[in-house]
Amino acid sequence: MYLASDLFKHKINRKLTKIEYENRLHKNEKIPIQPCSDSTVIELNSTYMETIDWRFNFKGINSATSIAFSAVYVYFMCDIYISRKNTTEQMASTIIPYLVPTLLICILIYLLCKEAFSYTHYPIRLDRKNRMIHVFRQDGSTLSAHWESIFFCMGRGHALQHEIQGHIFHEDTMIIRETFCFARIESNKSENVLLLPYWEFIRRYMEEGPESIIEHVHYCPVIADRHENFYTYWQYLTYHIKDKPKIFRIIFFADLLFYPFRWFAMRTSKIPVWPQHIQQQCPVDPDDPYIRNANTNET
Repeated sequence: MYLASDLFKHKINRKLTKIEYENRLHKNEKIPIQPCSDSTVIELNSTYMETIDWRFNFKGINSATSIAFSAVYVYFMCDIYISRKNTTEQMASTIIPYLVPTLLICILIYLLCKEAFSYTHYPIRLDRKNRMIHVFRQDGSTLSAHWESIFFCMGRGHALQHEIQGHIFHEDTMIIRETFCFARIESNKSENVLLLPYWEFIRRYMEEGPESIIEHVHYCPVIADRHENFYTYWQYLTYHIKDKPKIFRIIFFADLLFYPFRWFAMRTSKIPVWPQHIQQQCPVDPDDPYIRNANTNET
């Protein structure tokens, strides 16, 4: 799923499908369900709310896979070159079976560079005062669109995952120009266990204000202006699985095993910074009672 996410993009320059119309999420329709932030909120105030992207939880997996497979590949190639004293013909017949693994390694190195030498995360800023959504793209540029002009739905994403998608159209048409998705994803479309509560969290903030969701924000990842360290990652995981089934505790320890690779990916990546014009559009009152960020986390 995540491993190949950078190889496949959302389809654009097309019309909406029948399934997307059927799974539309309406901005003005309240869903009778408990909203859930799922520890995705980086900053919250009366002006805007900023959230992590869906890749954040998986950061380090591409690095681990790429480094591990590359190490094994280099070992076997060195074994062929050093240990075996073959003729040219024999060497060629031995190396040919490694051509496919070589192609795979090239793809993995590409994915490694997209994950490790990029940005620590790709935030999404919901500007409630100006009714705008700003999305930080993977190439460092930003996408901005009016909240009212975006078509939201539950749609099929990379591999088997289902996600909350926001479709932005070309001007005066119903042809999709660009698509982004929010932080929560899930594999079982029929349940929507994660998607609907998270959509309702997003929707209520934009339509009803921070007072309607403030009680559901318990922890903000410490990543807005600094690199993640082991302690802050431990905190994030602890809050992230707090109310989840026991199986997530197993995943918790599996995540810790991947931490060295996550650390590598984070430390070689830049912290995203919004363009000046977006920051100027989002002034925050220092006396705002709804401010939540890394500094307000419980210790």
